Amino acid sequence: ANRSLGLPDDSRDFTDAAALLLHFLGDRPFRLLTNNPKKISDLSKHGLNQITPEKHIIGVGDWNRRYLAAKRDWGHVFADGDLT
Repeated sequence: ANRSLGLPDDSRDFTDAAALLLHFLGDRPFRLLTNNPKKISDLSKHGLNQITPEKHIIGVGDWNRRYLAAKRDWGHVFADGDLT
């Protein structure tokens, strides 16, 4: 939808999330449920450098497989077998 409107794929700003995580965790390691490498990159730019991304994909079916494949094509991290 964003592309059809001429908008960036993901224009979210993770500044507030990074500030909270730094406040509560400092730069300690933590795991984050995400398939989005941009989210990891954006948080890293704010000083969170010990993030371990944990793939988060459940409930794949005929109704959402095309949506998830589109996300994969736009850079989200899914293995081929994740969408079957």
